[in-house]
Amino acid sequence: MKKIYILLLLIISGSVTAQIEGTWKLAPIAGALGVGPNQGDVSWWSNSTADVTVRDCLFDDSISFDANGNFMHYMDGNTWLETWQGVASEQCGTPVAPHDGSGSYTYTYSNNQLTVNGTGAHIGLAKVTNAGEISGGAPVASTITYEIMMSANGDTMTTDIDFGGGWWRFVYTKSIPSSSSSSLEGTWKLAPVAGALGVGPNQGDVSWWSNSTADVTVRDCLFD
Repeated sequence: MKKIYILLLLIISGSVTAQIEGTWKLAPIAGALGVGPNQGDVSWWSNSTADVTVRDCLFDDSISFDANGNFMHYMDGNTWLETWQGVASEQCGTPVAPHDGSGSYTYTYSNNQLTVNGTGAHIGLAKVTNAGEISGGAPVASTITYEIMMSANGDTMTTDIDFGGGWWRFVYTKSIPSSSSSSLEGTWKLAPVAGALGVGPNQGDVSWWSNSTADVTVRDCLFD
């Protein structure tokens, strides 16, 4: 019996949303958290290298964005708390609602702006909103918008937010699973070229049929 081989050429999707999809953690470096009077200026305060260890319960939290617009915040039962959350001093502890990752959250990402939706949804520090800092009297937000800069390789996401009295910056790196399947992760589409679809008697042989350049338009509902 002859084997029939069908060849499909796929390309990774270049959609804007695809840039942010995946799981991210605060970069374990000095300056991953910082605040100052202007965007990108963290002269008021930024974390030190030692803070990565002191605040390890924050640096191991992860945020995830899926292809369907869902936002998840995983804290593994432990995160960094500040006095406005009811603790005597800043320390690691059990996440305090509504900033505990238990809500149903969504997100949108376009024009270099990321918006997370849902009461308590946030990235970086829970206290920072577009209306101010909760520690200073600002209300808990149900939606927060951040300015985003992606690195050229897509592995680092620099996030800025104007809270009305200055700017906070949070630097995230993409968390890549160590499994052997990691090279397949991402969003893919059929390549919009002749020969993206083909069939023939042997692997790599599409002599029986392959799509033409015109088919990319005719079959656009498949290629998208």
